[in-house]
Amino acid sequence: MGHWEVLGASALVLSLIVAGIKRKSIATFIKDFKDLSGLAKALLTYRINASRNRTVLVALHDGVVEHPSRTCILYQDERYTYAEVEAESNRVSRWVKTHTDLQHGDTAAILLRNEPMFVFLWLGFAKLGISTSLLNHNLKSQSLLHCIKISNVKVLITSKAFLDVIAELLPDLQQLQVKVWVLGDTPNGHVLPDRVSTMDTSQVSGNPLPPDQLPKVTPQDISSLIFTSGTTGLPKAVQVPHRTSMMAYQVWNIIGGLWPDDVLYVCLPLYHSSGLINGVLSAINAGCTIALAPKFSASRFWDDVHKHKATVFLYIGELCRYLLAQPEKANDGQYDHTLRMAYGNGLGSDIWEEFRRRFNIQRIVEWYTATEASGGFINTDGKVGSVGRYSWLAEKLAGNCVIVECDFATAQPVRGADGRCIPVPRGEVGLLLFKQDKLNKFLGYRGAAKQTENKLVRNVRKPGDLYFNSGDLMMFGVDGYVYFKDRLGDTFRWKGENVSTTEVSNAMSRLPAVMECNVYGVEVPGCEGRAGMAAIVLQDGEVFDPKQLYDHAINHLPDYACPKFIRIMSEMDITTTFKHKKRALVSQGFNPGEIADLLYVADKAKATYAAMDANLLDTIGRGAYKL
Repeated sequence: MGHWEVLGASALVLSLIVAGIKRKSIATFIKDFKDLSGLAKALLTYRINASRNRTVLVALHDGVVEHPSRTCILYQDERYTYAEVEAESNRVSRWVKTHTDLQHGDTAAILLRNEPMFVFLWLGFAKLGISTSLLNHNLKSQSLLHCIKISNVKVLITSKAFLDVIAELLPDLQQLQVKVWVLGDTPNGHVLPDRVSTMDTSQVSGNPLPPDQLPKVTPQDISSLIFTSGTTGLPKAVQVPHRTSMMAYQVWNIIGGLWPDDVLYVCLPLYHSSGLINGVLSAINAGCTIALAPKFSASRFWDDVHKHKATVFLYIGELCRYLLAQPEKANDGQYDHTLRMAYGNGLGSDIWEEFRRRFNIQRIVEWYTATEASGGFINTDGKVGSVGRYSWLAEKLAGNCVIVECDFATAQPVRGADGRCIPVPRGEVGLLLFKQDKLNKFLGYRGAAKQTENKLVRNVRKPGDLYFNSGDLMMFGVDGYVYFKDRLGDTFRWKGENVSTTEVSNAMSRLPAVMECNVYGVEVPGCEGRAGMAAIVLQDGEVFDPKQLYDHAINHLPDYACPKFIRIMSEMDITTTFKHKKRALVSQGFNPGEIADLLYVADKAKATYAAMDANLLDTIGRGAYKL
């Protein structure tokens, strides 16, 4: 940048500062400037690290050099220091190098529950420049096979707990020439089928591989494939490069703040970016300790926090509601309370203060982003209901996102007479778009060029510009804060998971008695997100069998995707292009007093669907019914 350009940029910044002070109070403007300074610091650190070719592996290496004996992972009664985590990941790298022909740029799939070996595998493969496809272990048969196919994996690593699942898919995996490795020795002394081998790293050296046997891993290399559900049905594999992972934990640690003496409790699944990147990787980057749980348990949560003396925990909104739903105890938030902070996304404003007060949480840090998004927000000052700030000053100086008018049916922006998108003013709700540039770039979904293109919006503000469509309705408040309003498209969120209506509809339609199935999400009082509801038209002559449908659902779908409500219709309401109409069904919900069709609700205790009536509706409305 030349001398006159510097002077021009400086004059622009000065003029904006003067204009900002005139528009607002000094205190508000100082807050805006402080927020922008924090973001600028994070971006500068990111650029410096990228220029130095730093990857996710550097965080662990730095931790080993600086504090090798510090505890890195606590898991149940197991403990691993930073040096031990490094050694375990080296064992993975050595085993892979010795026993396979996997190369830099290949992909391996991981099908595991939360456990230390998940982290060792992820780091060990990363050292060899091998991407890891992180499979959701709740998926069943064809959905799981779809994820393996689009990942283009050469091997699948799993544990003995998933042998039954793998056995069902084995013919397909063999046809795809995907090798399967089961961790540990041969289960129960049995001979494993062809293309299924054991992966036992316990006898392998924990010393690092010689430098000449390691590839040059760059920030542009894909570290992981993380799956998300979208408007096209089955899960999509988001390509997450090292640079995106770096950006996520750097912004969090600079603006939010984990400390070296923190113990971070992580019970969210590691196959999600929240658990792995915002949780495990952020903790390693900060040099603190991760207390890893096999899964979330509302009844065991605070016992684990107490056991591990956790100071911070990671949440999603539904987790907070489950904790509040537990019977209140006299010592809630007290027992040798070490907790200072909780951070995550989806904490509803209706329970925010109650959650903070009951469990004595000093600080709540709420954020907004998505696995594939090229931007996000962080609420660092505890503003109830907000996901962060995007002040007038940030909008003028950064301008990396915009909220525009949209067509709610298509989840696409509305264009003005000039062909450009129409920005909405502060205080109004619209579709959030993130600007794409060299620093913030959506790399797309693996094996899905059309799906990738569908997430991009061109010529938003001027010819040739490019934006990422978040698919979310948001609002920039006049106070500078950002508020999440709703999710568009053919997905809804339940129990912290994105549920694809197309995937659920396809699974339910495989039951011979079902002729048509229209799936959508409905609001349930006191619950975060939306519960799945299926409007079903039966084949001629078929009688609805609630037990049969319930068994079919749980056998073909993960629990969070199983429809919680069923509506039996004589005829499906469709558009002129034969697409199922959803808006009216969504608005009608599941009230038997207003709907003439037969309605049912999932009854987990009896493993069937129960007929809805006024009493059940009241029980659900009071939050006393377990969905």
